[in-house]
Amino acid sequence: MLGQSKERISGHDSVIEVVYKMSDGNPGAISVLAQIMSGEFHGVPGFILMLNLDSIGIYGANIWMLYKDCCGENILEVEKVLRAWQLGKISEEDVLSKISAGQSFDLPTVDEMLNELRIS
Repeated sequence: MLGQSKERISGHDSVIEVVYKMSDGNPGAISVLAQIMSGEFHGVPGFILMLNLDSIGIYGANIWMLYKDCCGENILEVEKVLRAWQLGKISEEDVLSKISAGQSFDLPTVDEMLNELRIS
């Protein structure tokens, strides 16, 4: 179930332990987590995005569903969703609801969100 088991990652976990805890052994989730861990997104290390997934309570098959169904298999779209949540542009409930329904997100780009913060 989405959003129930929250914050599985601890500061003492290795990268392998983090991927194991987050993926629930789901091959699709492992693939997405590998993309996240190997990247940097608008100056933010991928590990921060993994922490966002953990904070929201998105694990296993739901990571894959977010990537495939909601974000069109585009890791930058996943980043956009997680950054929008981090910046308060979308609620945790909205993220979880869209994943459950397999719906895409209608959000501004990460650059637009960050620029809005700089202007404010």
